Amino acid sequence: LEAGLVEGGLVFGVQTLLDMQTTVNFSQAKMLSKDGRCKTFDQSADGYVRAEGCGSFFVHPNRNGHVSV
Repeated sequence: LEAGLVEGGLVFGVQTLLDMQTTVNFSQAKMLSKDGRCKTFDQSADGYVRAEGCGSFFVHPNRNGHVSV
């Protein structure tokens, strides 16, 4: 983008849970939600939920030549 060779680009990211031992350790430490449901900022929250995810976005130069997302 900075060199002007392309008009934009796609950026991707992936997070996976490949090591089961971490989940086992968190479970034994009673850090995980008992019902497997995420209840962030709720009074009934009882732990957190591990999850996999992915995301993507398109970057391109704006009118000033700076990169916009």
